[in-house]
Amino acid sequence: MPRLSTLLVAALLGGGIVVAQPTAAVAADCNPVSQEGNLDHTPWGQARMNAERVWPLTRGKGVKVAVIDSGVSDAHPVLDGKVDFGTDYVEPEEGQSKVGADCDLVGHGTSIAGIIAGREDKKSPFAGMAPDAELMSIRILPDLQGGGRELPGNLADAIREAADAGADVINLSVQVVHASVLEKAVKYAAKKGAVLVAAAGNMGGKDGTNEPQYPAAYDVDAVLAVSSMGPEGIKTDSSNTGKYVDLAAPGEEIIGPGPEGKGFTGGESATGTSFAAAFVSGTAALVKARHPDLSPKEIAGRMRATAQSPPHIRDEQVGFGTVDPYRAVTTNMDKTKPSKDMAGPGVDLKADTQIRPRTAAAIILGIAVALGIAFGCARFVMPIAWRKRKRRKALKTA
Repeated sequence: MPRLSTLLVAALLGGGIVVAQPTAAVAADCNPVSQEGNLDHTPWGQARMNAERVWPLTRGKGVKVAVIDSGVSDAHPVLDGKVDFGTDYVEPEEGQSKVGADCDLVGHGTSIAGIIAGREDKKSPFAGMAPDAELMSIRILPDLQGGGRELPGNLADAIREAADAGADVINLSVQVVHASVLEKAVKYAAKKGAVLVAAAGNMGGKDGTNEPQYPAAYDVDAVLAVSSMGPEGIKTDSSNTGKYVDLAAPGEEIIGPGPEGKGFTGGESATGTSFAAAFVSGTAALVKARHPDLSPKEIAGRMRATAQSPPHIRDEQVGFGTVDPYRAVTTNMDKTKPSKDMAGPGVDLKADTQIRPRTAAAIILGIAVALGIAFGCARFVMPIAWRKRKRRKALKTA
């Protein structure tokens, strides 16, 4: 698969994110390189999440997901007409003007948005986690390059904007240094009704550097910090670890829509907790749509409790385990709320609110077999009983 030259390897350095830097010509007029790569197979992350299994119950309709990132282009068919555009917080360079939240110079935000809520692609197997969810783009980064020391304030403003716009889920595939203004904004958004899904960071494999990253590391119930895993189900080496990690999701060699054209981008160049966060945001949208009365704290707790990692003891590598969209949506949970350190005891993973397709088929088959046996027995037993009854009646008459 061809790779967008401006995309996508996200690695934390200080408070900012580093990817291949776009050319000056691209940065000047927001005409990203056209991406025409064909997708002839289902991306492994999409297959692993298997969100299609829950679509008969919910596709995310009525839920708004804010993507605070490098902007989101809606040029790709899977995003066309699905994105509302908020503020562009990027200060233009001298001689340039603001390009808007629909401009994505590097393709990062566009790929994230597609993974979360891209509609099914008519010419490929691609589909987002919650294809009927709404998207909102707020642009805070021009090219994901640099120190990021100025970002906490911009990020705080963007989070407040998303919350005020009614976002149910806020995807934060960015990591910056701690700032009180940012922490206050996170708490504000949670209070307004948003689940905040944040990338845990990509410093886990760099010379032992593994400092907590923000906003993922804030101790707020409505914040889900996400680490990255590969196709083998093992945490990606670069993914940060720590007590603040809540969940894991696919984040290695991820494929998503490109910012220009009808093709897809990513693959080997797209690895990081940014992409893992997108899968979790899509799951949160599905849960919110199915259970609209749940609070952000309850949605986050449900997703922690139903992760694929029994007995659901928190681990610094992957939190409570790999996010599971089907169980997050369907699991029966009683009034006992899971704690932040242990998912139980308020969970009954064996009692889904819907009969699973295979289980339903087994039940129908069992009933059919039972009826067949009963019918066969009736055909054998009834004539015998009838003959005996006729014989008794004849003897009585005689």
